Amino acid sequence: MNSTTGVRPIYGKSARVLRLQGLVLAVLVLCTLSVTAQRTLSLHITHWTGRPERIVLHEGEPFSFRIKNNPYRYHCTIEQLRDSTIFLEDSFSVVLKDLHLIYYDKGNSLTHAFSKFFMYLGPGYVALDAINNATSNMQPIVGKDALIASGSVFIAGVLLKVAFLHRYKVGARCSLWILS
Repeated sequence: MNSTTGVRPIYGKSARVLRLQGLVLAVLVLCTLSVTAQRTLSLHITHWTGRPERIVLHEGEPFSFRIKNNPYRYHCTIEQLRDSTIFLEDSFSVVLKDLHLIYYDKGNSLTHAFSKFFMYLGPGYVALDAINNATSNMQPIVGKDALIASGSVFIAGVLLKVAFLHRYKVGARCSLWILS
């Protein structure tokens, strides 16, 4: 009990102890947040209509790109991001100013699943039609209608896969930033 007011402290602790515990808890939380902060690779894109767009890539995500004066397209996983360098798997690193093209897949799991399903369904339909015609002793073994249908389904799968893949040229309209 407090001798001047006659009121007991809350939960048996004084206000000074509660403030000290709150301060210690706040320092611990802020220290763990700063230790676990993750850096991100941010693409700032301005479309020809003037509409801005921002794409954020984190460590552990797939990354496709081309380097200046190099015709090869690289597919890697981002391992670590530093000030102006991207460290990729297999001890491969790229400086931001050396990047020429960035490829980003905006598809989700549903579009990827349908794309794979259609790409397997096309040849599967031809095989099923061929087996059915062979067991029924029908000529020709592979019908023209089956080839047209399976080719159409296969091309739909390829188009669905390509439709969500976007290419960004690093320059005036697309800039790269590493944020922490």
